Amino acid sequence: MAVPPVIFLRYYYFYEEYSLLHVPVRYASLVVWGFITQGPHSLSISLDGTGWTLLLILSLGPTLFGYLLFTVSLQYLSASVASIFHTLEPVMTTLLALLILGRVMNVLQWLGLGLIVVSVIAMQVASFTQGRKRQ
Repeated sequence: MAVPPVIFLRYYYFYEEYSLLHVPVRYASLVVWGFITQGPHSLSISLDGTGWTLLLILSLGPTLFGYLLFTVSLQYLSASVASIFHTLEPVMTTLLALLILGRVMNVLQWLGLGLIVVSVIAMQVASFTQGRKRQ
């Protein structure tokens, strides 16, 4: 079924890609789609006190403070450097999980990491060559 992507893409192309409501509308459309396809029981969460505490810590820590620190870093870094770090975040997270947690990656995951790194390098090379052409 293609209803959530249609809802998301319609919003995505009607408004700007980086608008403030971009992420909440995307997740709201997925919640509505889950409610439609799975019924009202899909929205019930049965957690004890420890589960709710961990959920609150995970939602405030990485999500809220991560974006807050990224926004603050824009005062000290250029937007291009900050976006490179932001783009390489999945790569760094995966490598930290590999080193610290001892996670094992399969070939497809390594290919995905390589694709991200090659894409970032290609964007930087293109940006560098465009900058040299202007001079």
